[in-house]
Amino acid sequence: MMHALGERAVVAAVAAGARSVEHGLGLSERAAAAMAVRGVTLVPTLTPYRDLAALASTGVLPGWAVERAEATATSLAETIAVARAAGVPIALGSDARHRTRHGANLAEISQLRRSGLTAPEALLAATATGARLCGVGDRLGRIAVGYTFDAILLDEDPADLRLFEQPGAVSGVFLGGRPVLAHPRLPASMTGSAAPPTHLVPNAADRAAAGRVLPSGPAIG
Repeated sequence: MMHALGERAVVAAVAAGARSVEHGLGLSERAAAAMAVRGVTLVPTLTPYRDLAALASTGVLPGWAVERAEATATSLAETIAVARAAGVPIALGSDARHRTRHGANLAEISQLRRSGLTAPEALLAATATGARLCGVGDRLGRIAVGYTFDAILLDEDPADLRLFEQPGAVSGVFLGGRPVLAHPRLPASMTGSAAPPTHLVPNAADRAAAGRVLPSGPAIG
């Protein structure tokens, strides 16, 4: 993991053996091509930049910071587009700028969509791609037989990724096959005191009863 901004920094990070580049603003086609060849993942951490852009109009930031925040906000989509066109893997990461921002990382999924990824690409960035980057892609990041069942449950269709910007969107959480935040419609057999198997995967009837289920991947950054 290396934090890098601009072509020279990104190319240097790739040459140094980085597995991922955080931020990556100002990503050039040359730098993106180098990342793609080495299989280096981009973790763009969009949310803190969006937060700063929102502050730019409040008078809280000094003039130089306002200019930088506005310039940065306009380059986010371009960075994503360059990486996507080159075939660079993209993973979700929040890089929370303040302790109060921890736990709000799901909003990054919506930000990735707004910046040019398709809805499936943004969801994969938050699950399977992040798991692969962290070296646990063989057991996390997917809902499949043999995978640890870490997942969130939703009551609404996540096709509209703005759902993830809502604080109460998650109505249930599974960690290691156990419901740590039990959804009210979960079958009693899945909410009892006995710990389910680590690799528990609900059957079709259970999934229908519980609502929408998405795998939960590692949060980067």
